[in-house]
Amino acid sequence: MLANTKDIQCEVDNPWLKMGQVVSYHGIRGWVKVRDWSESIGGILNYDSWHIGQLPNDLQPIALTEKRLSSHQVLVRFEACVCREDAQKYLKKYIFIHESCLPALSNDDYYWHQIVNMKVFSMNSSASPILLGRVHSIIETGSHDVLVVRPTLDSLDDKERLIPWVDKNVIDSVDKINRCIQVFWDPDF
Repeated sequence: MLANTKDIQCEVDNPWLKMGQVVSYHGIRGWVKVRDWSESIGGILNYDSWHIGQLPNDLQPIALTEKRLSSHQVLVRFEACVCREDAQKYLKKYIFIHESCLPALSNDDYYWHQIVNMKVFSMNSSASPILLGRVHSIIETGSHDVLVVRPTLDSLDDKERLIPWVDKNVIDSVDKINRCIQVFWDPDF
């Protein structure tokens, strides 16, 4: 099963997840509005260990003095901010959390950000596995999430494939170490 982290941005082999962005001021007392990329608006407020910066290699921990959800807007005040001028240095910066802060999943469950960029191999033939491409993105549907698999230089062909995430019927195995997924999928489809 896939756990939705669809809007969270994460680079492969980077444990820092981009969860949101400071987008504007809110009032004159140092409050700012944060664009929340978690599954539900306000979900970012469930994480206590925020880091702020433009890139994962320039992050600084940041303490929240106050936080609230107001009219579907995430509002926060950082410890160092008591006025609008103090908040200015945080505008357009990104909010990151370490992936270890995400709730643990069972062995057969995966966050979307863990699946994106994995190689996908067809196990449909008796021959060796056939590379179909890499997971570019995931589409959320009502019944099953769908992997958008785009071709790579060394894949079978140049076709984009939409492969439903159906445990055991389509998805054979996921190898997080080698970053690959084995699927029961006809390479001609």
